[in-house]
Amino acid sequence: MLPTGPYREPAAALVRADVVLVTRRTASATSARARVQQVRDLAPSRPVGIVHLAPDAWQDLAGEKVAAPVGDVLAVTAVARPDDFRENVASMLEADVGLLAFADHHEYSDIDVRRIVTEASGRVIVVTEKDAVKLVPRRSELPDTRVMTQRLLWESGREEIEMRIGRALGWPVGEGS
Repeated sequence: MLPTGPYREPAAALVRADVVLVTRRTASATSARARVQQVRDLAPSRPVGIVHLAPDAWQDLAGEKVAAPVGDVLAVTAVARPDDFRENVASMLEADVGLLAFADHHEYSDIDVRRIVTEASGRVIVVTEKDAVKLVPRRSELPDTRVMTQRLLWESGREEIEMRIGRALGWPVGEGS
């Protein structure tokens, strides 16, 4: 079951779900389809979809749309897989992407913000949406910081899952998307 970890429910708990989304971060499409089959074996009446997040656009720390950074950047993040973030930034830019990674769920301190500015050394700072939430109160201290937004891409199962969610929300049939 995704996400995995010691505090997650066992796979048998799937029978309580109304819908199931398999989120594909680094797994291959083949691996995700195998996971869907496991879900269907355990909870055959549940609709199952496969989704993944993909880089989408750029915002500033105030949430306004902005152009992509030009030139080399410093990717700053406190997520579990910082190299994945750096690679996503690099996929959207033709630039050298440095990385300053903090531990997952890190709370940024005054010292951290000074370190970010020093390490950026004039480069544009790029952060995740998760990090932006924590850095918004510090935006006056973080010159030229961009947020790389992501969008959800459906690989399978969208129509049935949206229909089920729409029904649960009381939408007329067929108007769930």
